[in-house]
Amino acid sequence: MMQTGFIVIVVLFLASCGFTPRQANLVPQELRQLTLTSQPSTQAFAESLRQLGMVNDLVWSSESSIRLRLKDEKVTRRLLSVFASGQVAEYELNYTLRYQLSVNSASIPLEITILRDYQDDPKQVLAKSLELELIMQELRGQAAEQLLRTLAVNYETALLME
Repeated sequence: MMQTGFIVIVVLFLASCGFTPRQANLVPQELRQLTLTSQPSTQAFAESLRQLGMVNDLVWSSESSIRLRLKDEKVTRRLLSVFASGQVAEYELNYTLRYQLSVNSASIPLEITILRDYQDDPKQVLAKSLELELIMQELRGQAAEQLLRTLAVNYETALLME
């Protein structure tokens, strides 16, 4: 009896505060068919976007009026801290993706920037190179999620520009 009462109170509290579970699909139905073009420098990101698109039921088609053109991706490092010996201890990675969303005749240049700290240990060079590659995959995945989350808003903006 006590557990049932507790569950009812939790459900009522969550319902009254406006809580709703996150939807699995990031993209509205009208944006499910896209054309994707990429440069050789953005192939790794394009692959991350395609994989995430499969989860969200996107169809990559060459005949869509909604076109995503991946222009370039850039990673820069900024020194954050050093060891007492003067060797670099920590970097800030700055991942930037430039892309263009085109809807019919309207086109919007867009950019996604993601920051991430990266600790560098000069004693473990081989392990750190593998870790850096994994971090790059994570950054591309985060950028792909952000691109899909903002796609609907950017689509509406492009429609207004026509």
